[in-house]
Amino acid sequence: MKQALYLANIMFCLSIPLSSIAETYVLLTVDVESLSAGSPKKDMWGRLQGYDGEYGVPLILNILQDNKSKATFYLNVYEITKHGEEEIKRIASEIVSQNQDLQLHTHPMPMYGKYGMSLFKSSEQEKILRKGKELLYKWTGKNVVAHRAGGYLGNTDTIHALKEVGIYVDSSLSPASFSPLFKEGYNANDIIDIEGVLELPVTYFNQLKFMGWESKRFLDIESSSLNELKSVLDDMAEKGSCAINIMMHSFSITRYGYPDERVSRKLDALLKYINEHPKLTTTNTESFYKAYKENKLSCNPQPEFVPYTGVVLTYLRSWERFTDGWKNIVVALSVPSLIVIFAVGLMLINRLTKKCTRTN
Repeated sequence: MKQALYLANIMFCLSIPLSSIAETYVLLTVDVESLSAGSPKKDMWGRLQGYDGEYGVPLILNILQDNKSKATFYLNVYEITKHGEEEIKRIASEIVSQNQDLQLHTHPMPMYGKYGMSLFKSSEQEKILRKGKELLYKWTGKNVVAHRAGGYLGNTDTIHALKEVGIYVDSSLSPASFSPLFKEGYNANDIIDIEGVLELPVTYFNQLKFMGWESKRFLDIESSSLNELKSVLDDMAEKGSCAINIMMHSFSITRYGYPDERVSRKLDALLKYINEHPKLTTTNTESFYKAYKENKLSCNPQPEFVPYTGVVLTYLRSWERFTDGWKNIVVALSVPSLIVIFAVGLMLINRLTKKCTRTN
């Protein structure tokens, strides 16, 4: 299986023309959905109790506009069963009105009773996809070309179902999340063809390595530090990778119930960094797929390349996200604690040495 995949990837890479000026395309992808105990008002629009303004999709759209950047918004339409159609229809229209890319995100639980796409047979997945595609077309007049499974729970049955409904781009492969496609043998970190569907994996990197063991982490605006984001972008651009697929959510700036300016500043800084980078260019999924179909991509996929960020950036991230959970607190305080223990140990050894000297 792995040898066949490797050969297929080589053939796929050879099908894309070389260019004297290679570009690495950056796709910022936003999963637009509500948290389990949330609502579209809070988790999509970002309207928070006690705060004026909107800190969800509208703020992300404003930051994109300020930086003249593109993004793809994967919308979970199936929440209409739980929250009604109006708010979700309006968010779809808002995205399209700002000339940003709108595609399909599948969290089928509210409408179909199971958490993930891979829990359904291919024929059932086809029904779910067709419903989502029809809703987005009814609301916006837009024909969907791309899909991301909620929780990255897409499998090869999903690929077959996508082809049946006329969607030829998928972004459900996430090796860092051990997604079903990964378990079925796909481990790419750049674009690959899976049975006639263009797969745009969620970009991942190795944050730590030790004697063959690797700690994978996917690239995310909220959970990755700005330094990690820049490091991965630089490495993949230098390698000549074709696509970098960065994640975030509509609630990334509001997850903890307040406007997290740290995240919005990071997004703004990242877009500025990309725009100033000589080898990077932002695009969206629809534009990328069009260039791919027309054989106009000025890049060569590097599906086996995985950037490595290392111990220092991993440790520094724990300070950046110090208030976001006990793990960050433990990691951040581990080095100062070790320094204190080491210093105390030296002091005790010094005192014992002096005492022994006086005794002798």
